[in-house]
Amino acid sequence: MSTLLDPAFLIQLEQLSLAARKPIRGTRAGQRRSKLLGSSLDFADYRPYYPGDDLRQLDWSLYARSGKHFLKTFLDEQEMQVHLYLDCSRSMNHLNAQKGWRAKQLMATLGYLALQHGDTVQLFGVGDEQAGRLPRLQGKKNIFRLFEYLSSFSYTGVSDFNEEFSRPHYWPKRQGVSIIITDGFSASGYEQAFTYLQAAQQEVHILLIHTKDEAVPHLSGDLRLIDCESEASTDVAITPAMLERYHSTFRQYFDEMERACFQRGITYLSVSMEQELEEMVFQIFRRAGLVKS
Repeated sequence: MSTLLDPAFLIQLEQLSLAARKPIRGTRAGQRRSKLLGSSLDFADYRPYYPGDDLRQLDWSLYARSGKHFLKTFLDEQEMQVHLYLDCSRSMNHLNAQKGWRAKQLMATLGYLALQHGDTVQLFGVGDEQAGRLPRLQGKKNIFRLFEYLSSFSYTGVSDFNEEFSRPHYWPKRQGVSIIITDGFSASGYEQAFTYLQAAQQEVHILLIHTKDEAVPHLSGDLRLIDCESEASTDVAITPAMLERYHSTFRQYFDEMERACFQRGITYLSVSMEQELEEMVFQIFRRAGLVKS
């Protein structure tokens, strides 16, 4: 089918599906058991409260017993609109081509989970002018088409999500779930992109992928550093103190992004290339509520 995902891994994925935190109504029937809060359908389960959830759905009796906020969820069969945004900037593939490959694997995984449950998928290559966007797909019959299109993406663009999302080209036309995979190095940040997506009634998830060398670079001496996207350069003398400041700034940048996402009710996930694909999907994604069994 594709070299992106191993056939044995695809078999493992059959036990999972994408999960939506909020009630999302599709336009057509799907195969998933989606969560429609406050409906007259059968009770399904409890889930943690997230900022922006309907407070009327809180189970106060459970709160009295546990001291934690949980919402009741109910079942229905609905199609979910899934919008996938892959950062196609040069930094996603710079020095370590495995980061760009892993990003495609994660995007292929999310698309596969959506299509196998009858959800509608639309895939965007952000910053790749040639890739554009893939027309909406639905059903297992389109899995190969999704993988083929994703494989064609090239990491040749410049990352500026705020500028890119000012174009209606990237705006979802229907309520749904939007998932961004990026390394976090967007020239002007992501705030405006989040605003456009949430204005379009999207449940937003952002997945940050990075390498160990990005967090803790192994550099020393007098060097000329060149930005792989803008090609701007600067001469620096790398010292242990400078590396410590860099590491502190790196951590602060992503900590601030995580706080901003929490305030907006956006799921923030961070994965490292040192983690296996299976760990990312079956442990990290599941703990964050992005996927479910």
